[in-house]
Amino acid sequence: TALAGPTWKNLGNTAVNRVKGESPAFYIYQSIVEPDAHVVEGYNGGVMPKTFKEQMSATELAETILYIMGQTQ
Repeated sequence: TALAGPTWKNLGNTAVNRVKGESPAFYIYQSIVEPDAHVVEGYNGGVMPKTFKEQMSATELAETILYIMGQTQ
């Protein structure tokens, strides 16, 4: 079984270098609301739903980003 995407573990640290000049929090936000904006090499796009921005409140998005950034190895 292939993974849909890279692990969340330590994503706050690895996201620092994903897009030059972009904060890890914004990278994660954009990855949630526009899941095909940054497809990591070796993974397929078009896998994640594109409706989270409409389904989640700003608070829910912020809490999700904080949760993901807190995941460590």
